[in-house]
Amino acid sequence: MRYHLALAVLLSLPVFAEAQEHPLVGRWNLAIPAQVRGADGRPTRVQLKGKLEVSAVGDSLVAILDVEAVAGQPPRKQERMVSLRREGTMRFVNKSVASLAGNGELLTRPATATYEFDVTGDQLNGTMQLEVGGVPGIAPRTLTGTRVAS
Repeated sequence: MRYHLALAVLLSLPVFAEAQEHPLVGRWNLAIPAQVRGADGRPTRVQLKGKLEVSAVGDSLVAILDVEAVAGQPPRKQERMVSLRREGTMRFVNKSVASLAGNGELLTRPATATYEFDVTGDQLNGTMQLEVGGVPGIAPRTLTGTRVAS
């Protein structure tokens, strides 16, 4: 009898572990520092607002990121990213194409954005590292966020 009880407990552990929600799951309001070039060609720092929605699907987390457009620029595309669920810092990678203006022409380059998120209660802290082909030395950006109440 004890053998059957112990076996039942051991077999149910993965179910209980899977049922626990990852702390990143939910909706978040983000503050994202950015830098844009003004009409005079000088870089200007701006604070963008974003929304992050994270859901658990099987053994993965799916993140959908919407970042507001900079004034005078076209809307940004929504980013959908997937990562295997794990404890601690979650890392998501998004590959896209960046449009760059230079010398009066519009250039496109491959771009990779790597996001890392840590959660403490209802506070989110993270970074975004952007790599754009042919553009050296892009500094990581620090992101902060707060959980949206359900």
